[in-house]
Amino acid sequence: MKHYIEYIGAIVFIWIIRLFPLGIIYKIGAGIGLFMYYVIPIRRSIALENIKAAFPEKSESERRRICRNAYRHFGMTVLEYVCVGQLPVERVKEMVVFEPSLLLHEEMAHNKGLIGVTGHFSSFELLGIAIGYSDIPIDMVVKPLRNPMTEKLMDEMRKSTGLGVIKVKEGFLKIMRSIHKKRLVALVADQDAGQDGIPVKFFGIDSSTPAGPGVLAVRTGARMIAGFIVREQPGKYRAYIHSIPYERMSNPGDNTVIAITQYYTALLESYIRRYPEQYFWMHKRWKSAGLYRK
Repeated sequence: MKHYIEYIGAIVFIWIIRLFPLGIIYKIGAGIGLFMYYVIPIRRSIALENIKAAFPEKSESERRRICRNAYRHFGMTVLEYVCVGQLPVERVKEMVVFEPSLLLHEEMAHNKGLIGVTGHFSSFELLGIAIGYSDIPIDMVVKPLRNPMTEKLMDEMRKSTGLGVIKVKEGFLKIMRSIHKKRLVALVADQDAGQDGIPVKFFGIDSSTPAGPGVLAVRTGARMIAGFIVREQPGKYRAYIHSIPYERMSNPGDNTVIAITQYYTALLESYIRRYPEQYFWMHKRWKSAGLYRK
């Protein structure tokens, strides 16, 4: 019953939000984010602990400002994503400018498949949509949700924009098949991976990080890129794409996987340092490092 109520609530919420023009959506989203920060501060204490760990040199007021703006940005991002699938393809293309403009197509031209990695930074779901609208066949690897009805709704929203969906529980085999078909497989790889992760430096802290992208690259020989989308203003983004030349990083095997993981983690950190309010600080990124109070 709880899952059913959540599902119906999500349907009604999406229907209402889609009645408004996108310009109004950003204002509503920002308001919802600020409401969450001040009135129902879900995970606010965790976010503030993360920001303190990442930026110990900043004052308390600066860290609270980052946190407040991160909630505001998150509200805008969620509501935007609800509506972006209803926009014309050309409108979405105008929203996102790629830098460098041709790198994705140049990487795909090697005809080896492509592994893309990003983090919970800015509108990463929009990044996937924009890549797909650029005539790049793309599959997103996603974690299952607790509510299977809501999960199905999210999958339908992704597929409506042309994105393929691969569930983590479906394993490496389906991912490797996608790479074999010369598709781009996109992974969000910045959450705490527990004992299964690789410890790399993230803001100077030993941080358990998913090994999956690096393992896939070493096993398949596919090309690899990291992508980060930055909101410059409401409705305007710049997506930065970086090649990851892992074949020159280290010796074959585990050392290469570690080098790959550290490489894209450092790239993510560089963007967060420039745009800290666009990172999703609310997850327990340093759980394995023992950062949080029990």
